[in-house]
Parts: sequence; C-alpha cells; structure tokens
Amino acid sequence: MKKVMIWLTLTWIVSAGWAQTKSSFTYRYEPGQTYRYLMVADIRMVMDMSGRNFETTSTGRMLISLKAVERNSDGDLSFEAWYDSLTISIKSMQMDTTMLLNDLLGKRVKLVVNQYGRTKSLTAIDSLNSNPMIQRVMNSDPHIYLRRLLTDLPDQPMAINDKWTNTQKDTTKQANMQIVVEPAIEYTLAGAETVNGEPCSRFTLAGPLSLTGKGNQMGADFFIEGDGTTKGFLLYNEKKGILAAVEGSTEQVTSIAISGGANMTMTQTQTMNHKLSLLP
Repeated sequence: MKKVMIWLTLTWIVSAGWAQTKSSFTYRYEPGQTYRYLMVADIRMVMDMSGRNFETTSTGRMLISLKAVERNSDGDLSFEAWYDSLTISIKSMQMDTTMLLNDLLGKRVKLVVNQYGRTKSLTAIDSLNSNPMIQRVMNSDPHIYLRRLLTDLPDQPMAINDKWTNTQKDTTKQANMQIVVEPAIEYTLAGAETVNGEPCSRFTLAGPLSLTGKGNQMGADFFIEGDGTTKGFLLYNEKKGILAAVEGSTEQVTSIAISGGANMTMTQTQTMNHKLSLLP
C-alpha cells in the first residue's frame, strides 16, 4: 500500500509538472517563402444623423500574399505583401455594387513586424495609380488590411488556461485623420487542435476596446470617440511559428463631432465579422 501511495504521488507530481509547462509564441516565417491568406470581412454600419438612420453593409474578400524576406537578430521580420485578388461589395441608399479593385493587385509594400506581430512600419514598394474610388472604399489607406494582417501574439510564455492581456495601442493615419485604438483583449491559451495536418495552439480572445481620433477634412474639424467589444479565436502553427487562422467579431459605437461650417454630432454603430485563414 505504501508503494502504491508513493507511485501515485510521483505520478501526480509528474502530471502537474507537464500541465504547467509553458511555451513561448513568436512568429518564425521562413525567409524566401511566400504564404497566402484568404480574408473575408462582413461589415454592417448604421449612421444616426439628426434622428435619421443610414445603413451600409459591405463584404470584402481578399487573397493576400506574404513573402518573408529576412529576420534580423532581434527577431524582427520583413515581408513583401500584396493583394492577389480584392473584391468589395457595398450596399447602401446611394449604391448597390460589387467592385474589383484591380489597380491594387500586385502592388507590393514592405511590412516590418517584431517577433510578436507588432507592426513597426509599412512602406510602399510599387506606386499606385491615382484612383479616388480606391481611396474611398479602402478608408483612405489602400493597404490598411495588410498593415494589421498578423494578429499580435502574447509576449510571455504561457501554459494551458493561462491568460494574457493585449493593451498594445494601434495608431492609424487616414488622409487628414489620426485614429488611436486602445484594446484590453484577454487571450486564453485554450488547448490545441490540428489544422491541415499540423498541430496548432488555440487562443480564445475577448475584451473591450476604445478609440479616439481627430482631424480635418474639407475645412471641417472632426473629433471621434468610441467604445466596443471583440471576441474570437486565434490558431498558431507551433511547428512553423506562423499564423494559421483568426476568426472574430467586433461591435462598436462611435460618436463623431464635426465643427467648422456645419456643427453637428453623429453616432455610428458598426458590427464586423472577419475570418483569416492560411491556404494550404
């Protein structure tokens, strides 16, 4: 009986040790390799202007190539990124159309991220044709989706059921507008699953975010404040150190104040569902 108890105790200690094993998560894309991702985003936006509601729905379907160029001694990764196909459908009171944004196809940018996916820079390699429709549809930044293609990873080792909160601010500049997003997204390492025959770590993501912004357009000053929530999951390929998939939804309510010329305040409610998957 004593030997049995000793054996059970040792078994529990070993099992507990394995259960608490922590792993680090960093991007390790192989220089010279090109990775292709499919992104699909569905957005519903309702604008309340003086008691009148204007609804717009849109769907974007993007096939994106990400070519790893080099990894430096700090783990920073440089990529060439471009759209292979890009289709956006928009339905509103003013239009009901599907557009193929062919002027953007194959136009490369240089994307630099650190080993945890934080964007450090995005610069154009190929010049773009001047197309006002692209600027309008892509929110004044034709490469906005390429800039944040890779989801942030935890910057600390984690074991199953461990949690980590991402509070990394993200600043974007669109035309004469600057918008700052402040998240508080909790990551939980939920377990593992197989994707295309390879083991992946699964993280669940959930939490609030806020945004502020200001700028000037057509002689008017804009001030933006908003809050929202997001939830979803991330799949990280353990063997290759790459992003396998992301899926999530975000709900956000934003107040937009305009001064100069016509003073007014608008409320915008937006819901977005998105999926990103690595193609085999």
